[in-house]
Amino acid sequence: MHQTKKVMKKIFTLSMFSVFTLTAFSQRILTEDFNYNTGLLSGVSGGVWDSTSGTGKLIPVVTGNLSYTGYITNPTLSRSVTLDTSTSSAEDVKADFTPQTSGTVYASLLLDITSDNFLNDNTKDSAEYFVSFLPSTSTTSYSGRLYARKGSAAGTFNLGISTAKYSSTAISWVNKNFTIGATNLVTIAYQIISGANNDVAKLWVNPTYSATEPTPQASSTYSTGSEPSDIGRLALRQSGSTSGGLSSTPKCIIDAIKISTTWADASLPVTLKSFTASLQNNKPLLQWITTNEINMNSYAVERSSDAKNYTAVTTIAAKNGVSENTYSYTDIAALNGTIWYRIKMVDNDGSFVYSNAQPVSVKGILQLAIKGNLVQNSLIVNHSASVAGAVLQVINANGVVVLKQSLANNATETTINVSSLASGSYYLVYSNGSETASTKFIKQ
Repeated sequence: MHQTKKVMKKIFTLSMFSVFTLTAFSQRILTEDFNYNTGLLSGVSGGVWDSTSGTGKLIPVVTGNLSYTGYITNPTLSRSVTLDTSTSSAEDVKADFTPQTSGTVYASLLLDITSDNFLNDNTKDSAEYFVSFLPSTSTTSYSGRLYARKGSAAGTFNLGISTAKYSSTAISWVNKNFTIGATNLVTIAYQIISGANNDVAKLWVNPTYSATEPTPQASSTYSTGSEPSDIGRLALRQSGSTSGGLSSTPKCIIDAIKISTTWADASLPVTLKSFTASLQNNKPLLQWITTNEINMNSYAVERSSDAKNYTAVTTIAAKNGVSENTYSYTDIAALNGTIWYRIKMVDNDGSFVYSNAQPVSVKGILQLAIKGNLVQNSLIVNHSASVAGAVLQVINANGVVVLKQSLANNATETTINVSSLASGSYYLVYSNGSETASTKFIKQ
């Protein structure tokens, strides 16, 4: 996969087919895209982060963000935050969310470690953590700690996890080097299990798509001490070394945080497997296939004549389910020329993402024109000579046929009574044998 910093997080093509992903928000607790003005994170207006300790190197909101293939949140501004290494008191922050007293809490984020300066050596099992969960009433009982150290090759790093401090619970490291300066999708999880000394912290880095939780790449089981009674906060932490400049938290960029109680939501969720647009009888036929639909509401087909300004054509209810679902729509009201289509995929909570845009070229064959500039009670239509079975249809902006009129053989002008129609925009579609033509008009 290729990961890059982008001004916007986008939906990317994953292969020679049109493959996209859609976030399902069924069990989302918190989404954080740092949609704030640049400045200090803990002091930003409307923010969810509070400073918990440290007076040096306050954590800033900066311009620019991270993107990762198939990972989608809801950015409105190009923003992220940076953490830094330090040898003195540096700021730590926390964000509260609804406390969870059972089950598993997942936190996914995009991470770019930009330097391995001050990270501990690959041969060392000790390191500093920089992301962690917290109980809802604590700022010090870090649980499910994410660590970084240098990798075994130059220009790389390792990531590891532990349920608590490494001096009491050994760090479990992912057995892989990750490249300095590249964006990685990181998911940490904390599983609350009834009983003593058995909670589990888990870690995945750049996981492949899976509807259910895959085997973690690293995991740690609580071994001693008092386990948290709940998980209700996420912490970003900066810490400095006191011995030779090693074992500091990494200098890094963090963006696009999702906290959820389901794996499918936290990582790479619902997939728009394909989306195609083609011509059938000179009318655009749109087809798309989805998998793993969770709490989806609907799919809105949108059309544009300039690939910039889109209007809704129709809305189709989502079928939902984990297996493949197939959808199709024929746009009989499409105008002549090149038209672009996209799918707006809407979740039950109102959040949405778009597919890519697909162009279709509709050829004008039949003559079709509306007489006069204003349409009030009568629509006078000039058209090519009609054959048996020819019809004129009036279609509203939602794609619904509201009037239909059959034509006499060899007719070249037809009048349609539109007095019952509400004011607004409509499409007139002329079907004459195997040929069609369409045009737009406004009812006064």
